[in-house]
Amino acid sequence: MGLFSQRVAAFCWDGKGTCYGVLLSRDGQNYKIIDSWSEKAKNQDSTAALISEGYVTLKVRENDLIVAGEMGMKCSFADIRQPLMKHVDMKKSLNFTLSAHFPVDPQDLTWAYRVVHEKDDSGLAHVRLFSMKNKTWNEWVDQISSIKLDRVIAPAVVADAVIDKPAYIAINEEKGFIVRPNSEGMLQTELVVEEDLEEDVFGAGDSPLSYEHLDEGSLKSASVGVKKEFSQVVLLGMYALTDCLKRDKETCFDIPKSLVPKRNALIKGICSLSAVIMLLSGVLVLTKELTSRKKDSANIKFKIESLSKETKRLEIDRKKLESMQALKEEMMTKVTEWASVKDVLSLITEKLPKNFYLSSFQFRSNKVNCYVYEVEKDPNSESILFETFKKVDFFTGVPPEVSRSTKYITLNLTVKTRPLVVKEEK
Repeated sequence: MGLFSQRVAAFCWDGKGTCYGVLLSRDGQNYKIIDSWSEKAKNQDSTAALISEGYVTLKVRENDLIVAGEMGMKCSFADIRQPLMKHVDMKKSLNFTLSAHFPVDPQDLTWAYRVVHEKDDSGLAHVRLFSMKNKTWNEWVDQISSIKLDRVIAPAVVADAVIDKPAYIAINEEKGFIVRPNSEGMLQTELVVEEDLEEDVFGAGDSPLSYEHLDEGSLKSASVGVKKEFSQVVLLGMYALTDCLKRDKETCFDIPKSLVPKRNALIKGICSLSAVIMLLSGVLVLTKELTSRKKDSANIKFKIESLSKETKRLEIDRKKLESMQALKEEMMTKVTEWASVKDVLSLITEKLPKNFYLSSFQFRSNKVNCYVYEVEKDPNSESILFETFKKVDFFTGVPPEVSRSTKYITLNLTVKTRPLVVKEEK
């Protein structure tokens, strides 16, 4: 994942020499198509050269994820259930079963697998084997040789990782495969004629890119035919923005080291170090302030004890003793302690409504600054947060400050100071 963004550039090619590319972003559960590109090979133009052109046209950034794969069904797959093992053991185990799932000599196959679910109701792992002929894999490597990328995989293999409805994988202008889970959750394919489809299928019909969490963005005004052409590359891009991409890193196809992106490790290291330094600085400032308060409390306690001893020594009458006691209580009420960072953070987390979650938290002196994200955006979010924390007695009568930016809501609160309880030694 890029350090500062959640974006991906996905590229696909078909058997006719046409390449497709999309740039997508993700915000929570929602995806958006930022830009799209397609180009058909002319004369001696290779797929690798076209993809390189698309990489530039889409203005791919250094920290963007990059994935690629061929459209259609050249990559075969089979879903099985077996005990979950370490990667090394799983690969050895699956290697013995290849011939049972693919009608090709295992030596002629390039294969990999995905752990779709680590454990089902029977306690077994749901594993998806996928493979292609060595010749096809070598062609894939040649076709992506012009760019650095994070993963190479066919859209059909990962369709169910993104959407919860059937996906149509076209193989020509008339026919294609419907990919969907069966009653046991295992992915199945069915060869169909597109015009015979009556159900809602991603990649087919009058709204081929229709999905509740997808903003069609740059493709919104495109024709139905163009949207169908881009449906598989969009699926691949959406997959790359899920947690599956990271989880499948070890088990998917091994990409040649020359094609693996070497993102700017120096900048990442500096940013990480800066974050640690800022955190330590905040801890030091808070520690220094708490130490100063503790020292002040100890000095006042010492004075109170000295006055009490002096009172006993001089055998002051009752009225004077009551006056001294009143002075003692007055002095004690002037010492205040701050709420702990843990108490404040726990309280805010407990009071946040279910639609919100805390992303950033700063507590300095008696001021609290928070960045709050929404699971689902609500136009009344600011009002909800204001009314929620206005009623929390832990904070002062100063009204909460709530403001919204494009990515998050800022919440500012003021914490009450409380009397420091000083125990007398008998």
